[in-house]
Amino acid sequence: MIRKRHFWIMLSVLCIGISTDLLTAILIKFEIYSTIQEYIYSLILGPLVFLLYKNEISIRTVKLLSTALIALYFIFFISYFILNFDLMIEVSIPYITLIIIVLMLSLTYLFDTFLKMEIPDLTKSFFFWINTGFMVYFGFSLFLHFFSEVVTQDINIFMYTWPIQLISTIFFNITIIIGVWRTKQISY
Repeated sequence: MIRKRHFWIMLSVLCIGISTDLLTAILIKFEIYSTIQEYIYSLILGPLVFLLYKNEISIRTVKLLSTALIALYFIFFISYFILNFDLMIEVSIPYITLIIIVLMLSLTYLFDTFLKMEIPDLTKSFFFWINTGFMVYFGFSLFLHFFSEVVTQDINIFMYTWPIQLISTIFFNITIIIGVWRTKQISY
């Protein structure tokens, strides 16, 4: 039952990402510049990721904290949206919040997994792949967000750093696909 839930959550994450990218491309083609779609992507992505970790981490306090995180996350995002409504709403502050929470959850999952030592072969664990994808993607995103002022000021630096984000996105999608594929197999 849990694997089926993971499968649908991860499929939703991939579909939401693709939909956001397509919508952004369409809006740019019609010369409509907006970041609202990215904001909505972050709003939906957060609770889905929190649900994944809530089901995977066995530490009781983290399970309770994940439930509270979903509620607090929605409240934070909605209030930020209402207070700062604009077609070009600043996405950095809410997105960095999401990045930090996901990185903390992924590190907690790794700590919990290595502490229990119940999975004989991590490469056959579907959630290991999903967690790896989150760690790499959100790790690079955090790095680029912290240095976004420097990166966006100089076109040469931007041309060298943007491929790093693209590579981490490709790696993220590949590891998520491997994780989704592994949900159909017996892993541990």
